[in-house]
Amino acid sequence: MVGQITGGEAEDIEDGIAAYIDDDGQFCLALPCYEEYTVVVTATDDGEVTYTVTEYNMDSGDTERVVSYYQTDVEEGDVLTGVLGDIEEENVSAGYPLYMNDSEESLEATINAS
Repeated sequence: MVGQITGGEAEDIEDGIAAYIDDDGQFCLALPCYEEYTVVVTATDDGEVTYTVTEYNMDSGDTERVVSYYQTDVEEGDVLTGVLGDIEEENVSAGYPLYMNDSEESLEATINAS
């Protein structure tokens, strides 16, 4: 585990990885692109969740790609699992799939834009 946000509190666990809550109340993780990560989100109530991956180029300061799953319906206890691949090693854009409750089929992204 390299970062965690639980109960509205952010905790950095490993150097170089940031877990924080932004000014809009969004839970955020800043992860480098040279590793593979799995992001696990557990619903603590019924409602909707939006999950977004933003590729940001530190050299140019530009956002290069955004993949979002807007207003996904969840029930308390649902588990969303996002996979963020090592895009530097593969030298391709990652798909950033999001799965619900151990399904083998990923959800469909609402936005996938470069």
